[in-house]
Amino acid sequence: MKPQTIRNRFPSLVVGSLIVLWIMTVLAGWHSVLGLSDRAAFIVLLVAGITMCTTGMEIQRYGWTNPFNLLGSAIGVVILLLVGAVFVGLPLPGLNSDRGAFLTLAALMALKVSLDLLRGLFTRRQHARAD
Repeated sequence: MKPQTIRNRFPSLVVGSLIVLWIMTVLAGWHSVLGLSDRAAFIVLLVAGITMCTTGMEIQRYGWTNPFNLLGSAIGVVILLLVGAVFVGLPLPGLNSDRGAFLTLAALMALKVSLDLLRGLFTRRQHARAD
């Protein structure tokens, strides 16, 4: 059995908590009090999401071919396409505003976090059966 590395999840929890607070702030409209547009809110969420993604993949532990990592990477590609479309001004079906792009990005990020949680639950069960 391979020795497992104990990982410090504190940075991920802090960034994740800040992302949730930011999403709630934007949904409440408080970002405009700070003088930020929906586009700026989108960019802040994007940067926070990239930060969160780098702490969550754990390629060294699960490998590139892990189905959860592959699906997470596919969702990441969709996010990159969304970001490119927003920055270039390419209209997408159902996304006619920066606010819509923000909400779509938040939903895709929530999907990636859910996938990470499922991966953790699934692999814990696999390790428990192996022992």
